[in-house]
Amino acid sequence: MNKPRPTTWADFWNADKFPGVRSLVSGAYGSEGPWEEALLADGVAADALYPMDIDRVFASLDKIKPHIRKWWSSGSEIYQIMHDKNADIMQSYDGRAQSLIDQGAPIEISRNQAKLTWDYFTIPKGSSNVSSAQKFIEFATRADRQAAFVKLIPYGPTNRNAFKLMPRSLVAS
Repeated sequence: MNKPRPTTWADFWNADKFPGVRSLVSGAYGSEGPWEEALLADGVAADALYPMDIDRVFASLDKIKPHIRKWWSSGSEIYQIMHDKNADIMQSYDGRAQSLIDQGAPIEISRNQAKLTWDYFTIPKGSSNVSSAQKFIEFATRADRQAAFVKLIPYGPTNRNAFKLMPRSLVAS
């Protein structure tokens, strides 16, 4: 645990300085791909990422591709890869990594150059259960429900009042 660790995306891409098997999000769904990460690794400043140079994104990804064992597309894959130690360095949702850390796994999280992601609820037009869907969304976005959820997996609540109901140890992280 005393050897140097990557702290930037350029470091992640540098397999000579930081050898080991890697894993990255696949981008199969379009929006969550490693697009910004590839540009940061290629030397683009964070305030100059947009509009994205897509050709440069894929040229950068071509450089890291030989070192990627698995391009993951779901949180369960992340968890399994880390649990089974199938990658030495990987991109992950921090909640998945934290769950394993809480179980004693020798994993560290670096949030330097981290990307904020989010999920959302939608009710498709013409749905047959609109009323039930609205009730669920109302329930799931209550402060007490979000405070309870964050105890299961440490993802930040969207309802700011949830912070008042969360243990201090979770609010601080």
